[in-house]
Amino acid sequence: MTETPFPRASSWSIITSRRSWQAHVLALSLRVYRVWTRFQSQDLSVQRASQDAFGAHLPLAPNVQFIPLAVGDCPAEWVIPPNALLDRAILYLHGGAYIGGSLTLHRGLVSRIAASSRVQVLNLSYRLAPEHPYPAALEDATSAYQWLLTHGVDAHHLLIAGDSAGGGLAAALLVTLRDSHLPQPAGAAFLSPWTDLSDTERSWERREASDLLLTPSSLHRGALHYLGTHSPHMPLASPVYADLHGLPPLFIQVGGNELLLDDIHAFARHAEEAGVTVQVEEWPGMFHVWQMMAATLPEAQRALEHLGHFIDAVLEEKE
Repeated sequence: MTETPFPRASSWSIITSRRSWQAHVLALSLRVYRVWTRFQSQDLSVQRASQDAFGAHLPLAPNVQFIPLAVGDCPAEWVIPPNALLDRAILYLHGGAYIGGSLTLHRGLVSRIAASSRVQVLNLSYRLAPEHPYPAALEDATSAYQWLLTHGVDAHHLLIAGDSAGGGLAAALLVTLRDSHLPQPAGAAFLSPWTDLSDTERSWERREASDLLLTPSSLHRGALHYLGTHSPHMPLASPVYADLHGLPPLFIQVGGNELLLDDIHAFARHAEEAGVTVQVEEWPGMFHVWQMMAATLPEAQRALEHLGHFIDAVLEEKE
């Protein structure tokens, strides 16, 4: 097994190891799930309820505390691990194609990120489309970041993280902070980020057969609801088209089998060309946001350990 630890300069790593038996079993389960979902209701309220029911059964990291609060008009919760370094914080933005996802669905993942990094996490429930299309989610993310600054968290002790649509939203937030002359966080971490809503290169269709979760139609639906009348090439909706200069160090994990692989590579290259320090980990055989299954999947556990090392490294550098 070859695993590259977090270095200080830009790097691209392929995490090579024999797939665990748990990964093989989970892959079979996901294939069955993908067929099953074709026959399910397309009603968003039904899908959101189903997501929450699934999330409620994902095991939490041991001894992590959850403290509900409101950040402006958005529900949120502090996720605090044992022995947390309370002068540090992570702002977490969940995935769900901008039309789904919730505190409940992502609570297991966020609790494990908190535990792996020993950092408290503000898990934010931003407004969802189509009820609240662009730029509602970005406005909520920006407000939450400013809320952290005004509540005593120094930007040098702050990291932004997100998965899928939340990863793309986190990238858009970094660009917004830079252009608004607000202090940048110490770094950002993206898990399978959705950074291009346009599908200009038709890469979604090319990679559809290998993805066990996403489909081009599900992404097109989310993009349509989120964008409304806006262009999918708008930089704050698709950060791959943004000017990325001046952003803090980025850590990106992507599964080798996922539909967004080519788009994520393009975003990472664009960030490097802009002079941003980028660490990319590609995990062959892994699916979209496999880290959510860390309670049972060894590859997810190792991925979160790597994420914890990155968070510790960038926050230590800013001490």
